[in-house]
Amino acid sequence: MKEKAMFGKKLSKSLSKLSPSLSKLSPSRIALFEKGSMSDKSNVFKYMMIGALILLLFFSAAYIYNIQIAITSKELFSNSDPQYTVVYIYSTSCGYCTKFAPVFQAYTKSISGTNISTISYEKSEPEAASYMPYVTAFPTILIFDANNKMIGSNTGSLTIDALTTFVTSKTT
Repeated sequence: MKEKAMFGKKLSKSLSKLSPSLSKLSPSRIALFEKGSMSDKSNVFKYMMIGALILLLFFSAAYIYNIQIAITSKELFSNSDPQYTVVYIYSTSCGYCTKFAPVFQAYTKSISGTNISTISYEKSEPEAASYMPYVTAFPTILIFDANNKMIGSNTGSLTIDALTTFVTSKTT
């Protein structure tokens, strides 16, 4: 019984080192430690592992849910009824990306009014998370059809002619 009481006191001291607000366990919690219902270290470890597993499952489900929403979202398309969407994923710290950004902007202007829409995301934007499984380097160009199926991918900086040729080869 003394070991159980000692464990409760040691836990209280350890918590007080972590955070002064945790230094005072409620009398009911200390009583639980002293009675032995929570004094078994393996039980405490089990509850911690179960809590960690629940958090892992929650965040995994949230991540998958966000990917599905982003891919199926109507906001993905800026034109009224595009058949294809060209997605540009970049990093602000990437030299090739800064060189390619004006090329992509010029390409976007050149295709206005067509059945192709364009989107660009910086890699840290939440909307970019759904595309990250397809990204192996920066900059990355991804092409999706109207059914949100990826039909083309290209990494690296391109000229406007090379970008136009690449997109045309995947969309015709």
